[in-house]
Amino acid sequence: MCKTVSVAWINYNSINFINIALESLRSLYELNYPNMHILLIDNYSNDGSDKILKDYVEKVDKKSITRFYRTSKNYGYAGGNLLAYTLTRDYGEYFAVVNNDVIVESESLRKLVEVLEDDERIGAVQGILRSPNKTVNSAGHLLDEFLVSYAICLGKVEHPLLHQPYYVTYTCGAYSVYRIRALKMLDKVYFPEAFGYLDDDLIGLRMWSLGYRSKYAPVESGIHYMGQSFRQHTTLSDECNVRNRLIFRLITEDRFKSLALPASIMRLIPSMVSREALKSTSRAIVHGLNYARERVRRGFSVGVKGAPLIKLTPLEVLAHTILPNRISKKLVIERLKDKIPLG
Repeated sequence: MCKTVSVAWINYNSINFINIALESLRSLYELNYPNMHILLIDNYSNDGSDKILKDYVEKVDKKSITRFYRTSKNYGYAGGNLLAYTLTRDYGEYFAVVNNDVIVESESLRKLVEVLEDDERIGAVQGILRSPNKTVNSAGHLLDEFLVSYAICLGKVEHPLLHQPYYVTYTCGAYSVYRIRALKMLDKVYFPEAFGYLDDDLIGLRMWSLGYRSKYAPVESGIHYMGQSFRQHTTLSDECNVRNRLIFRLITEDRFKSLALPASIMRLIPSMVSREALKSTSRAIVHGLNYARERVRRGFSVGVKGAPLIKLTPLEVLAHTILPNRISKKLVIERLKDKIPLG
């Protein structure tokens, strides 16, 4: 008998891409996996999308595998997934997260669960997520020693690497399957205070430090219409990104932790183009610093033991410290282009 899989699907104000969200839900019901249930968490939408989705579920879900929850406020991606995980962690073996802008392939869940079944050391697994133009959106992610993230084979249509399994620092939160036993070993799975952008990478690192591996499997998993929810709130997205990158670096015991704050402060320079951007970046740094200090004071820290990390040259460390990551990453990508394609 197939092991039980709980699938978390989070919605917030999806009316502007409601056709994609409905198609995403439809694809879940067409998964060739007989033992799963879906937790549809609506994060207090105020655009009517929650009612449309609920009506759709009542019409289409013939097997009654969906539980619908509407929260009392918007808890963000992290808070929504935490609620879904809390509701299901004692009722199955595996926990999957699927974004509401991902159209999943019908055989993907079965194949990804098989990877977890074949190796007890695997804590998280993902396959290939493609963009609508069929290029790779995600085939797993690597962090470097500065905790800067790289998407493997990003933008490629085809590459030999995509046809073989390999270990990654973390799997993509848009569609991953986790071993619940591994998640239970984490001090805290999701951090709702972070709202977004402090989840999949943090889960991956902590799993490695506990002896569980994250893996890419050559499974065509779906199409990702990336960033539909956050795209409507660019200021919030940018602020979360700056704040949570700082938190991530300050709570992680890596060799360049002392450069985390200087690197974040350097982000103030490009934000000076407008008063609002400067205020947002400054606020993000202050909040991130305070939150990280409180976490560390309580004894929370993240190790990097065992995790596959990209080694950096001194020049790349300097670039990460003084330049925006979208620029500094180019040095690493260029150096490794003949070994592994990164984006």
